[in-house]
Amino acid sequence: MKLIILLIPLLVFILINFTSYSAYQNTLSTQQGYAQREFVLSSEKQFNAFKQVMDSSIAVAQAMQAFYYGSNYVSREEFKNFSTVILKGHPEIHAINWLLRIAHQNRAAYEKSMQDKGFENFTILDIIAAKKTQIAEEKAVYFPLHYVEPFEQNKKAFSLNSLSNPLAKIAINKIQNRHRLSISSALTLFQEEQNQKGVLIFHPVIKANELLGLIELVLRLDTVLNMIQQRFDLNKQIIVYLTEMDQGKQTALTSNGIPTEDKHSLFFHQRNWVIADKQWQLSFYPSSELISAYEFDKKEIFYSYLQRGPIIGLILSGLLFFVLSQKQKAERNTRKFKQSESRFKKIIDQTSEAYFLYDAYGNYIDVNKKSCERLGYTREEFLQLSTTDITSKSKQELTRFLCEIKVGETKTNECQHQHKDKHWINVEESINHFMLNDQPVFSALARDITERIKTTQALKDARDEALQSDQAKSEFLANMSHELRTPMHGILSFARFGIKNIDKQDKARNLKYFLRILSSGERLLSLLNDLLDLSKLESGHMKLDLHKHMLTQTLNSCLAEQETIIQEQELQIKKNVIEDDFAIFDAVRIGQVITNLLSNAIKFTPKEKAISIVITKDILNNSSVLCFSIDNEGVGIPKGELEQIFDKFIQSSNTKTSAGGTGLGLPICKEILSLHRGEIWAEHAEHGGSVFKFVIPLEEQRGMNYL
Repeated sequence: MKLIILLIPLLVFILINFTSYSAYQNTLSTQQGYAQREFVLSSEKQFNAFKQVMDSSIAVAQAMQAFYYGSNYVSREEFKNFSTVILKGHPEIHAINWLLRIAHQNRAAYEKSMQDKGFENFTILDIIAAKKTQIAEEKAVYFPLHYVEPFEQNKKAFSLNSLSNPLAKIAINKIQNRHRLSISSALTLFQEEQNQKGVLIFHPVIKANELLGLIELVLRLDTVLNMIQQRFDLNKQIIVYLTEMDQGKQTALTSNGIPTEDKHSLFFHQRNWVIADKQWQLSFYPSSELISAYEFDKKEIFYSYLQRGPIIGLILSGLLFFVLSQKQKAERNTRKFKQSESRFKKIIDQTSEAYFLYDAYGNYIDVNKKSCERLGYTREEFLQLSTTDITSKSKQELTRFLCEIKVGETKTNECQHQHKDKHWINVEESINHFMLNDQPVFSALARDITERIKTTQALKDARDEALQSDQAKSEFLANMSHELRTPMHGILSFARFGIKNIDKQDKARNLKYFLRILSSGERLLSLLNDLLDLSKLESGHMKLDLHKHMLTQTLNSCLAEQETIIQEQELQIKKNVIEDDFAIFDAVRIGQVITNLLSNAIKFTPKEKAISIVITKDILNNSSVLCFSIDNEGVGIPKGELEQIFDKFIQSSNTKTSAGGTGLGLPICKEILSLHRGEIWAEHAEHGGSVFKFVIPLEEQRGMNYL
């Protein structure tokens, strides 16, 4: 009996130790499996974030391609404005470039045109070594950097022929052969001081089956990986190696090179990704901190086993052993449940989107950390609210929407959430309906789409602006065609009459023909002069002959030229000018401005009405200026068009159908005043007509374009 009594505790001791050891192994295995799954999940999250950013960058290239398809010509300013909008939403993109395809026979003309646009000594360059260039050697075709944004930090690369970089050349040749997206291998960026590496994404722009050029995005993959780790709050204890696989050969795409350490038995994950015919491999390794934390947890489990097993075996009897074994089993199940619950809450709390759990009545059951941060409530405050307290939808709308979602189904919904401080946030919700403890509940993941809406609106505005510009150009070409054709018809018609009557000695009739030909020729010459002046002004080739003049003398000369038509219209000219109206200006060009404004005033002022001209001195932007004002009693300019009439190809809707003209006069005036560092504008007159004003600085301005 004693032996049995002795054997029972011994057997209990052995059984307890055996059970404890089994629990230790099970716990160790559970901890190992959990750590491994966490590592894989975190690695997958990093891979998905990286893929999302790369897909977004390719979408940017496609948007830029669409931008070019939307216009026959993209100016440097339009490219800059469009690129600035995109770069604000895509910090992973280092630069956006436009590579114009230049055939060798067009090279000289292209370089000359760039020099004419103000780029001194512009020539296409080849990269011959790190940070060294030379004038490009003769090739059948070149792809120079025509536009580059942001320009200042990338201007060293301006005009470089991308074909001179061997790795870029391989990618471009693929495009020329297949006309689709291509990505270069890792290369050293020419404009970088630290010789950082990056990859180039090329997207072709093809019109009428002809390759016009390439959209080029510059990405530094080190920057991309750092950015997504911060943006998506990724696990910083995972080391990511990014390499390119080519016929079994690995090439590092980031500065940390190719992994040399051995694969860890638990913590290793690898994903391959094919993008534009290139196979990239992401390898995920643990940091030393992650391994140390894992080893520390293993030791903690082992010490816990030593403290529980032998001691419990010494003090428990058979009955106590049974009770404690049941208790241990209950504790183990509870621990597993809490671990699972804790793991789920941790995953939900770590997600970058707001998470809500609420019942069928809309009362909140649980929320994550992101929900509290986004809407400004504490978790305790949230659990006192319902969905109708934060959403823009009414209770009836929300109830109807939730009733449409079947159990196990997920639906997407766009709405607004109201912050605690009462401002609204645009969100996209993914709502899932499921059963929890036999009760219907709904979970929602809400993504902030404010920036996406802004970006979409910005792209729409840019597209609308481009369409308006195209429409204005079309109207201008139609109008210009009519304006040029009318005097040309006059010249040809009266020339034919003269030829037909060459043998007749009717001098009066011949004189009439020649006078008509002269009048039409002068009108045609005036139109051509306007076009040439605008071209010179836009290209920066117009030079000013700046001297000190009296503005009154220039005005009187212009009035003298228009004296005949003023008398024919029986118009009154009222002048109110100062005596000391000296300023430094080009008398011919300012006379051109006054003549244009005076001609418009005469054209739109009814007979026997007055035109008022005032010259005064004033202060504008803390500078002394000479101010010229001309007031007419014509039809006036509609509201909303005061600024548009100074744009190229634009005429007032009240005048363009009745008065003719090309719409170039006021834009030329604006450019001339701009060269003088002056300003011109229009105002509504109290009597219904229009007042045109311009100012010229009284003091000599530095940087003016002197002859």
